[in-house]
Amino acid sequence: MKNANSIFTRTNRVVIRQFDQQDIEAFYQYRSNPSIATFQSWENYTHEDAESFVQHQMTQQPNQPGTWFQYAIALSESNQLIGDCAIHTLGSEPRIVEIGFTLAPEFQGNGYIHEALNSMIEYIFTTLNKHKIIAFTDVRNKKSIRVLERLDMRRSSISSVKDGYSFNFATNRTTGHYGNKNCSKLIWSAFKFKAKIDINKNGGLRVYPRDVRDSGYTKFVRENINSLSRE
Repeated sequence: MKNANSIFTRTNRVVIRQFDQQDIEAFYQYRSNPSIATFQSWENYTHEDAESFVQHQMTQQPNQPGTWFQYAIALSESNQLIGDCAIHTLGSEPRIVEIGFTLAPEFQGNGYIHEALNSMIEYIFTTLNKHKIIAFTDVRNKKSIRVLERLDMRRSSISSVKDGYSFNFATNRTTGHYGNKNCSKLIWSAFKFKAKIDINKNGGLRVYPRDVRDSGYTKFVRENINSLSRE
């Protein structure tokens, strides 16, 4: 097993760790699979692409605003790479992250991705101390939609991707670049804090925490009420 310093979180069956040189071949095999690339931003993925990507990720650190960091998902017993989870720490609001995930076809249907993402969500909200997670899925990607539904993430709106740029109809803003494929994407969200928020006619704010006891919660809501109320 790799040095414990490179392990970010783990479960009974999977470990979430930094990429290593030994992952190149397995990473290439699933990234180059047409069934995987269908709903992703890449196509015609080469072995050289995989080698360059893994070597780059080996030098990176997570939680850097404005950057993506790719976490390797490996089996706990063998350390075999079976997929990955990416986290994009937003440069404009570092307390919010976007996640993406991929699992090799031969390991799908066994609960591995649900287990890995559950652990990642806890890691994001506790270790990284983020307040909100967002995710995008192609409307045709039924498997990913089911994964996010099982994680109790909430579908908040829909965006249209044209020439690679995603446009959010709820906020009337371009939200990111997703390759050169035109499609419609669902937007999902999860919050660290769960609460009922009431805004009275005079603009007053009242918060009813349900399952979190955090003195900074009301302050966070007040600072972010415009974005929260759009969800």
